[in-house]
Amino acid sequence: MLIRKVIQYVLLSFPFLLNAQTYHFANYGVKDGLAQSNVSGIIQDSAGFFWLATDGGVSRFDGKNFINYTTENGLADNNVSAIFLDKNNHIWLGHENGALTKYDGKTFTQIKSRLLPKDKKIYGFFQDNSGSLWISTLSAGAIKIMDPSRDPKKSCTLKFIPEETG
Repeated sequence: MLIRKVIQYVLLSFPFLLNAQTYHFANYGVKDGLAQSNVSGIIQDSAGFFWLATDGGVSRFDGKNFINYTTENGLADNNVSAIFLDKNNHIWLGHENGALTKYDGKTFTQIKSRLLPKDKKIYGFFQDNSGSLWISTLSAGAIKIMDPSRDPKKSCTLKFIPEETG
């Protein structure tokens, strides 16, 4: 009986002898250099930078400092609603007004097409196994970019996939 009580005591006391892991959380905001406090998406590129989509543009974070990019740097609009890193390490930015921007690591390029929804928010991106990039929009269905690796100034084929009704 004594052995049983000792075993119970040891088993019940064991969790108190262990130390749990502690995690450090840091909060960043506009005072720290973030473009705007409403963040709609975050990605990490192949160089290790974090990119944050905000209502005031896109912010690149190196772990210490933020660099902010806006329409002055080539964004189609400052209100970035979605962000995506494709298989070629290009960053795609969808905007609240339906505009689209591609960043190739050097330059921000506005994608212009009559198929892009006017004043319809871009919610997200997906790249399928064939490499095509899918764009989800509000009330405008989906848009498919057949070959997103091509230079958008030369050729960017978009295909509209309408929303089904009924």
